[in-house]
Amino acid sequence: MPPRKRPGDRLADRLAHLEHRVAAACLRAGRARSEVTLIGVSKEQPEDLVREAIGLGLVDLGENRVQALERRMDTFGEAS
Repeated sequence: MPPRKRPGDRLADRLAHLEHRVAAACLRAGRARSEVTLIGVSKEQPEDLVREAIGLGLVDLGENRVQALERRMDTFGEAS
């Protein structure tokens, strides 16, 4: 289960924690880290948080509605 967001948590810290877990899972599975894509779910997240995630290198994002994806693409371009 992913860690729950607590007041004071920084996105950078949460991403680093997830990256560590993904790298460890890849090691256990005998896979290269480059074979696995971490996809951020930007569904209903504010634009400033999505912008921060993109700035931290999380550029593979998922939306569950085409209309939301189109708005994100208009706002963030190809980076989203």
